[in-house]
Amino acid sequence: TEKPNALVEVDPVSRKVLRAIYVKGLAPHMVMLAPDSDWAFTSDVNSGALSVIHLSTGDVRPVPVGKGPQGQAFSPDRRTLYVTVAEDNATAIFDMAKKEFIGRVPTGHYPNRIAVTPDGRTLVYSLQKANAVGFADVASRKEIGEVSADGPTMSLSLSPDGKLAYTGVQEQDKVVVISVPERKVVRRIATPKGAG
Repeated sequence: TEKPNALVEVDPVSRKVLRAIYVKGLAPHMVMLAPDSDWAFTSDVNSGALSVIHLSTGDVRPVPVGKGPQGQAFSPDRRTLYVTVAEDNATAIFDMAKKEFIGRVPTGHYPNRIAVTPDGRTLVYSLQKANAVGFADVASRKEIGEVSADGPTMSLSLSPDGKLAYTGVQEQDKVVVISVPERKVVRRIATPKGAG
């Protein structure tokens, strides 16, 4: 929750709030849980940090990352967490064992959501202000291409096999489908007018 700045834990069966952990950052915009569910990570957009939260103890440690952290995605082996840093035009690389950032991948303009292909070799991310979807090579830490979506891309998801990327162009009420191997648009899906 961004007001107040907290990670809220809810029991879906009883529909009750179990606890709220204040993240020591501003506007926790996105949250990811580690596979063991003992760690949570919030992208604190307005304070430029990733809050690292140990759920067992409630301990919170904000780790500076840059301007406008947003989307997060784990590598397939869960050893790395990638965090887009929108205003820095980059993706930051967070080492799960060390619990610290170990590098960056430069991206196109304003990356906001991110996914990793199942083989762990490619980062795929929406570039909101470039009206595109970008691709970066994990090994070289370099952007290897962009595909125009003809509008501001607000989301990014991959098909389970990693062959298709889906991005929402909210202001046009469209979903754009991109072939990851071919790096080209293969379909545009119109949703009802005003669906956003």
